[in-house]
Amino acid sequence: MNNKNKYRLRTKSLSSHSLWGLNTTNFLLAGMTIVIIPFLAVFLKGKNWNYDQIGMSIATASLGLFLFQIIAGVIIDQVNNKRLLLAISTLLLGAVYALLPFISHYTLVVYLLIFISGIAGAFIVPLLASIALSLVGQGNLSTLIGINRSWNHLGNIAGMALAWFLVRHYGINAIFYFIGIMSCLSVISIYTISAAVNEADLTHNTITPPPRKLKIILNDFNELFKNHHIRLLIICVTLFHIANAPLIPLLSLYIKHLHGNNEKIAGIVFITQLTMVPISLITARFSRYHEIKKILSLAFILLPIRIFLLCITTNTNWLLVIQILDGIGTGIYGVAICLLCENLALGKKVFNTLLSTMQTALALGGLFGVFIQGFLLQYFGFFNTFLCLALIAVLAAILFVVKWAGLGETLAPQPH
Repeated sequence: MNNKNKYRLRTKSLSSHSLWGLNTTNFLLAGMTIVIIPFLAVFLKGKNWNYDQIGMSIATASLGLFLFQIIAGVIIDQVNNKRLLLAISTLLLGAVYALLPFISHYTLVVYLLIFISGIAGAFIVPLLASIALSLVGQGNLSTLIGINRSWNHLGNIAGMALAWFLVRHYGINAIFYFIGIMSCLSVISIYTISAAVNEADLTHNTITPPPRKLKIILNDFNELFKNHHIRLLIICVTLFHIANAPLIPLLSLYIKHLHGNNEKIAGIVFITQLTMVPISLITARFSRYHEIKKILSLAFILLPIRIFLLCITTNTNWLLVIQILDGIGTGIYGVAICLLCENLALGKKVFNTLLSTMQTALALGGLFGVFIQGFLLQYFGFFNTFLCLALIAVLAAILFVVKWAGLGETLAPQPH
């Protein structure tokens, strides 16, 4: 039996339990991570941290993500035991936040732990995408990514609903213990995915060859960054996330400033994620018939519109309604960026490296975004902070829609 047939038989045998395990893992990890940012900002504010200190703490997570994201992609491309790597990353992330209520008065220790959480987070997204691709191969990735993202958003909804209950009845510290428990449940789910996925080659649907030499890896990076499309895409994604990444903690603090309660803070994410469930499935389906870059353009266009609306709104109920736009834009982005990386990496063993490069651009944007948010909010107030982020979002939209998506070279849509 040749390797190709062996892989196909293995994929078929995995479909019943491994795909379920992957979906459950997406669900649990999403429920665990979605509560971090909105409640971390409120938690630290309750400990008498000022706005720029809160911005700095969130920035340290983005810094860890930024510094280790590309390294994570290279490691994932080389390591066979992806389940173990995902389990370690998950437990590390859970442990960091479970410890936070006990050390919140030690500022430098908090910064260090949140930095470590960023490192752990650098591995999670590309590992989930890598396992998904190994289960179904490139031809069916868009369908599985859409399903996985929907489970992810359902996990976000469940996580925020439970977080709302915990905050209401047990206080905000319970959120961080919840994160620790969810990390343990996620590891159990990870190990329901068959170990056979560790052997699947993500590009050729064969058995993985021995790890590549460092020279070959560096050549892959060189080839990626020679591509004008990829360089421009990195700039667009970075600008997008400079504007987008600070919005959830900023909106959480804004609602508190307007005397909104913790239930409304939970509602920020709840409404967004509820919108993202159908949007992820629709995006995956549309990607089979339309160019992915045109679909992704919509996410870039919606972001500045959403921020401008936040600028002019002081009613906390309307602020929550505006989060529907976040659900549409982020739902599109989460699916489309992964499929875009698949198209750009087609025929090359650089999918994880390329996806991690995009995640690095995300982390870099998040790093600058939360620094900007913390500084502007401390010295210039909410309106000017929102306005500055809106202008950055406009620049990102112009660059992507006019320059990148308008380039003559096209990316083929997914096959029917």
